[in-house]
Amino acid sequence: TASSVAGVWKASVSGQSCQVATPQTKFGSGYRAGPLHCPAPIDGIKSWNVAGKQLTLYDANGGTLARLYSSGGEKFDGQTSNGLPISLTRG
Repeated sequence: TASSVAGVWKASVSGQSCQVATPQTKFGSGYRAGPLHCPAPIDGIKSWNVAGKQLTLYDANGGTLARLYSSGGEKFDGQTSNGLPISLTRG
C-alpha cells in the first residue's frame, strides 16, 4: 500500500547509493518523490506509485524510470528503464 511505501529509502543503482524520499503527497497519477544526490537516471525521479507488490518510479513526463518488486519486508528489487539493477531498502 502507499502508506507502507511512504518514507525514506536507501536506493542502490550499479553500486552507487543515495536516498529517495517518498512522501504521500499526491502528484499526477501517483505521489511525489525526491531523490537526494542520486546518480542518473534515478536523479530524475519525480513521482512514484505502488500496485500490489510492484513499485514504479516515474520521471517528470510520467515516463517509467524504474520498476521494482517487493522482495519481502522493507526491500524492493528491480531494474531501471535502461537495464541497470536497482534496489531500495529502508534508510
